[in-house]
Order: sequence, then C-alpha cells, then structure tokens
Amino acid sequence: MRLLLTFLSFFVGTFAACPNDGIEWQSVCYYFQGNISAFVNAEEACIHLGGHLASIHNGFTNAFIAQQASLLLHSSTIADIWIGATDLMNPDTWTWTDGSNFTFIDWSQNKSASGEDCGSLNLSEGFWQAQDCFKQKAYVCAINERVNANTSTSTTTTTTTTTTTQKTVTVPSFYDCGWDWIYFPPTHSCYGALTKISWNDAESYCEDHNSHLISIHNSLEYRFVGTLRDIIDDDLWLGLVSYNSGNDWKWTDGTSMNNEYWADDYPKTGSNLCGYMWKDLHWYNDRWCSNSVKVMCKKTVYP
Repeated sequence: MRLLLTFLSFFVGTFAACPNDGIEWQSVCYYFQGNISAFVNAEEACIHLGGHLASIHNGFTNAFIAQQASLLLHSSTIADIWIGATDLMNPDTWTWTDGSNFTFIDWSQNKSASGEDCGSLNLSEGFWQAQDCFKQKAYVCAINERVNANTSTSTTTTTTTTTTTQKTVTVPSFYDCGWDWIYFPPTHSCYGALTKISWNDAESYCEDHNSHLISIHNSLEYRFVGTLRDIIDDDLWLGLVSYNSGNDWKWTDGTSMNNEYWADDYPKTGSNLCGYMWKDLHWYNDRWCSNSVKVMCKKTVYP
C-alpha cells in the first residue's frame, strides 16, 4: 500500500483550520516553507513557529507531505525538502528532531554514505534521501495539536450537597498503530487496509487483528474514511450487516448507528446484507457478501 500511495494524487479533507495558512492532517498543522535554508536553520525556524521539522510515521502522511509540497512550492528548482530526520545527535542512528519514535522509514535505494546526516523528502517520488546538512533547501514544519477527550463524569449526591467531578484525559495526536495502519485522533482509532476478500473473511481478518470492519459515526470520520477510499481507489467493505433481510442494520463492532450515509433508495431489502462504500462515498448493499471487496479494519486504541 505504501508504494501505491506514493504515486497517487488524492484529496485531503481539512478537519479543522490551522492558523496562518497551515494545512491540517491527522491533527498536525503543516507549514510548507519555500525560503531555502540549511537543515539546522530550518529546524530552528520551525521551533520558533512552535514545532519542529516534520516527522513521518506512516505512508499516508509521507504521500500527503510530498504531494502538498509539490502543489504549494511551485518553483521548478525545488526537488526535495528538509524533513526532521537526522543522525547528527546520535551518529549512524536516525532520529526525528521532535523526539518521536523512528518507526517508519522510506529511504530511496541510493541512500548516501557518511557525511550526509540530514534527511530530505523527494517530491516527485516520495522517497527519503540522506543529504549534506549544509545544503540549502525548502522545508516543512509540523506543529502538533493535542486532542482532549472528556472520558468520564461522576456525580455524588447526599441529602444536603451535590458534588460533580470531571476527569480530563489528553489523547495524543500520534499513536504508532504499526505497519500499514494509520491513526486518526478524533476517533482515537487506527485504520488498516488489506487485499480484496469476501465480507465474512474480511470481518474475521479484522477480528484476528483485534479490530472490526469500519464503523462510521460522524461527518469527520466519514470524510476521513472517504479520503482513504479515494487514496486506495477501490470500494471498501464496511462493518454494516443486517440479520433480518435488510430491515435493520448494525455495526459489527457493536457501536450504535447514529449517522447513516446510504445512497438514495438504499439500503435494499432482500439477501444482500453486507454494506460497502462506493466511489461516490455513499453506502450500498447491492453486492453479494461473498464478493471480493477491499478491506479496511478499525481498531479503537483509546476508549
């Protein structure tokens, strides 16, 4: 899937506005800087903005940065940009300047030798290259946003007083979901795709990975899943299933059906009782559950 993403152009939904013309992706604001700079000076400029040179933790983000930079940095002389990868702080060990884990890599085959200790992202191919840190390049800064979730409210009542306490838990803007999974902070969940298989096999596969086929509960998640569907460029099985000939529908993860995005005149009643997302991003149930359709699983990592 990583190689496919590198060459696809895709629509990126903006889920919340970033100040000063930043672009948001996965609750991180990205700022693409066309003024060229050496690596250390670029990192210093990003720190002054309140962030760091961008760290990259999955193929979706890698493709997003490469393609947005190609769109926003119009100069024909800009072939690559600085990202936050470097082994200056620990020779021969690559780290991110923001201190996050170096769990995803996308080096090109011609990774360079010693003396080139800073990482750049090639805009045309999406691969990383080790470069001389003194080279002057455009760069991308990333400022992390924190998502706060109110997770519990308890009320204690006596005959004379009522006390209400509220616990606030900070949910991180990044979570390492593993290879070929992507984290979406507003849902506190990871999403991962597989090849085309039947609906029953797809749900079994997801369950084997402590997840379920996708459920969708609000417009943010709907737009996010729709963007992933456009990236993959294929239809997706959803966790939609009916056990009474299509009269009532449920999510396989047991969550409530609080938002529905069926196409006009759907769902149909009858024997096709598995739902999928088509290219118009609406839901349909006009395929047999035994048909092979692309799989995407959803795994909630924070309650």
